[in-house]
Amino acid sequence: MNVAVDDVEVKKQKAHRQRRTPSTPAAITPLETAIPAATSAGEKSPAAVAGTARKRPKVANTVARIEQGSKRFILSGSSLGQVLRFVLGFV
Repeated sequence: MNVAVDDVEVKKQKAHRQRRTPSTPAAITPLETAIPAATSAGEKSPAAVAGTARKRPKVANTVARIEQGSKRFILSGSSLGQVLRFVLGFV
């Protein structure tokens, strides 16, 4: 019997997304002209500041994979303790 336990972290998804309207080719501006570069030493461009300030929420799960012969099972839970209880109960 093989048992593997891993922590998995994924981006949290929204239940519903807003639809985007298709943009026209004239409305699209190149990235170089849309975002100015840093003006002096030590200053960051707006893109660099926005990239570090906005982080997507994440969801952490713990996954256990159990193999016994040709049978395979996957158990998932919100914490390591919960998944280990599942594995213990499964075994």
